[in-house]
Amino acid sequence: MLLIKNCETCHQEFSRKTGYSYKYWNTQRFCSSKCRSIAIGKLLSIKFSQKINLVCQSCHISFSVSPCQSKQKYCSRKCQPRSVNVFGHCPNRAIVFRTCPNCEKVYSGSNNRYCSIQCKKQGVKIQRAAKAMKGEELKMAKRVYASNRRSKIIANGGSFTKEQWRLKLEYFGNRCYLCSKTVTEKTAHIEHRIPISKGGKSWVSNLAPSCASCNFKKNRKTEKEFREIYNLKSALTVARFHQPVEAMPAAHQ
Repeated sequence: MLLIKNCETCHQEFSRKTGYSYKYWNTQRFCSSKCRSIAIGKLLSIKFSQKINLVCQSCHISFSVSPCQSKQKYCSRKCQPRSVNVFGHCPNRAIVFRTCPNCEKVYSGSNNRYCSIQCKKQGVKIQRAAKAMKGEELKMAKRVYASNRRSKIIANGGSFTKEQWRLKLEYFGNRCYLCSKTVTEKTAHIEHRIPISKGGKSWVSNLAPSCASCNFKKNRKTEKEFREIYNLKSALTVARFHQPVEAMPAAHQ
């Protein structure tokens, strides 16, 4: 049995295509997708051609919208109040006037630091140049500090060998001599008991292994001052140090 219908757009007869179910055929209204799009366009033009007059709640000026926009309260985005956002700004807040750090122009109505995109680009360039200058100043300060430290070490005098340093590590049981934390030959810092700034020499008798944190905390303090501040016991007297302490060999002195 051949099923035939009339298209609602072009009013031409069309039959059911093979493979289409009867359920789909019952809802079929158009002969092609072209006729369907024409019908939808007509419906939308009728829908949006109708206008409704509303009053803006901010500026109290009447404006017209389509029926589907009947819940609109404001005529434009300028009249629309700012809602509470992630940063916790209050809605309906007063207008804040700002000065652009680049062109020194007074502007309002935004949270931007600059008044325009051009000023923002110029400001970013200035900030990057300032950061580069700071980086160069820091590098120069580090170089000056390293050279001053080298000159102090040379002036104070003293030297040691790798074998003497390994014997020193064994003597303290591979532990920090301040907090008794376990250290290795790679992680251990060469700590001066009497600081270099206070005339401490680089002989083995003035050296001891320490962890990184203790070395940075001690800084220019003496061993006595450091222990009084942090209430630390020596690695030789702490209970965790199980190895018996023997007399210091002649190589350590």
